[in-house]
Amino acid sequence: TDELAMVMAFAPQTGRVKFALNNARQAAMPDVKRPGTWVARFGPTEIAKSAGVREHEVRRILEMEKLDGRLEYGDRLIRFMN
Repeated sequence: TDELAMVMAFAPQTGRVKFALNNARQAAMPDVKRPGTWVARFGPTEIAKSAGVREHEVRRILEMEKLDGRLEYGDRLIRFMN
């Protein structure tokens, strides 16, 4: 939790969102329908609350991660790729 406090206090918005996404990935469950992927059953709204940033900023970062092939997302889930 010390790391969370430091990130929330000093990291820019992008850093806070990436920290929240990393935590989401660690909490994600293996996707039985798509081996090699993991699913977190929450979406951008929850990431925004966790990171303390506006949802549109989270969606901007999620789009960049999606274009790089690192994840897919919807309103209620985030699927992390290898």
